[in-house]
Amino acid sequence: GMETQRRGDVRVYVTGFGPFAEADVNPTQVLVEGLHEGSDVSGVATLAGCFVCDVDCEKSTALVATLREGAETVCAEPSASGAPAAVVFVHLGVFASATSFRVESRAYNEATFRYPDASGRQPRNVPIRPEDGGVDQCLRTTIPVDAVVQRLRMKGHDCVVSDDAGRYLCNWIYWESLRAAAAPNRNAHALFVHVPPFAAVPEETQRKFLNDLLAVVADACRS
Repeated sequence: GMETQRRGDVRVYVTGFGPFAEADVNPTQVLVEGLHEGSDVSGVATLAGCFVCDVDCEKSTALVATLREGAETVCAEPSASGAPAAVVFVHLGVFASATSFRVESRAYNEATFRYPDASGRQPRNVPIRPEDGGVDQCLRTTIPVDAVVQRLRMKGHDCVVSDDAGRYLCNWIYWESLRAAAAPNRNAHALFVHVPPFAAVPEETQRKFLNDLLAVVADACRS
């Protein structure tokens, strides 16, 4: 029926990161590589793209530009239901000391890297985008993070809302993505989620979390 068609108008893009100083094997790379592009997300959306990004700020910015182009195409297409298509960018990163999932509510326009990125860049206390203002500038996701976390907890997942994604690549890609999603005439949303290492929460549990996360987020973004 109409409801099913409307649900199908959400397109989800998922990104993870490769290895870096704190993770020889990045769990987010393993999780993203286990997804299947074009597959159905629990009957509520389509998995439009899955990407693993090097821990590199220029490559992160370039990846978001690619996602933005995809979103522009999707949002310009008329949908079967007449409801506007929605696009969601879901970014995953590992939080080395975490024991639960952290759904990040915001990003800051600040790069202060504890380690150099893959290309040796190590900015400190500088804006990601000087044209957006200073390092205290903040962008918040349009996804209702409290409701998302509540639903995920009801499904048995140990997760919390966080308002600090750090100032490394996770925050960098989130800033770029929130900025891209906020462009006018586009029904787009961005969310960053920190996952623990597999030693803290096993891979199988994390896969189940990711599947539920994508379904809950897509459902929250339906027009």
